[in-house]
Amino acid sequence: MSAVTDAIAEIDAQLATLGPEYEGLKDYARLNIHPDTMAAVQAALAVYDRRVGLLATNRDLLNRLRDDGHPTLAVQPVTASVLADLQDNQATITAALAQFTADPAASLGLTAGTPEGKS
Repeated sequence: MSAVTDAIAEIDAQLATLGPEYEGLKDYARLNIHPDTMAAVQAALAVYDRRVGLLATNRDLLNRLRDDGHPTLAVQPVTASVLADLQDNQATITAALAQFTADPAASLGLTAGTPEGKS
């Protein structure tokens, strides 16, 4: 299994867990309850709506990623002339890269003093 497949399974499990709670909140919203209670139920439903929407969207995206072949990326077939051009450019880039070097680390000029015992 890949990390993507594991994530899809985790999202499915989370959605299954949220289902009964979500349905119960929708049942409350259909009752004739005090306005303050209804406001609390509606606020909770908004949280659940947002969470369920985010989970479903991400599950769909992860499925698309998996269906696209994740985690592997296929090597792209090209003609011999395209490969030769890429190799020629790689050689010139490698040659240009050899013209650079990293700066040596600058000294902070810190010196340690004599250790002192605890009193």
